[in-house]
Amino acid sequence: MSRPDRPLHEVDCDVWDLPRTDTAEPLHPETGHDPATDRYLARIGPAYERLGRVMAQLSGIFLLALTRDGKGPGLHLDHALYSVARDQLAEAREIIAGAVAPGPAQRHRRGLMDLADRLEEAARGMDRMTTRSGDGDADRRDVLKRLAAAQRLLIACAEPDAGITPVDFDNACCNCMVARVAT
Repeated sequence: MSRPDRPLHEVDCDVWDLPRTDTAEPLHPETGHDPATDRYLARIGPAYERLGRVMAQLSGIFLLALTRDGKGPGLHLDHALYSVARDQLAEAREIIAGAVAPGPAQRHRRGLMDLADRLEEAARGMDRMTTRSGDGDADRRDVLKRLAAAQRLLIACAEPDAGITPVDFDNACCNCMVARVAT
């Protein structure tokens, strides 16, 4: 809990350097206008889901690393969660590589490839942190910026009409679910 006389983040805090997530330009094509675009979105959905999980897994591992500061050298990546994240990232890349993006969806596909690249760069930065051979603070800032950029792209690549969203809102409201079941 922050005290009213102290800001949540100090002036020199790295959070001020992160890109804003509310300014991400949407990259998604519209659904229902072109069968080829709809096929692309259906094919790419599992890749988006995997990238979202990778984002959450890497962020969680990174958060653990930040909270154990001073409790042992380096970042410990012997977690099964880290291996799963790397495997899912590779699977997502395979799906994206195999998806044929028609004209209206090419920008979306490039956004997903860029998202996968940012997650890969964050994972490589976390790998560097395990050795403690570099500048710990600079490495942490780099990973944080890469994860923030990935989050921005994850939001920009969302296509709710195609079920491609970072959060599943299908059961978000009990009233909506009751209405769906009743019809």
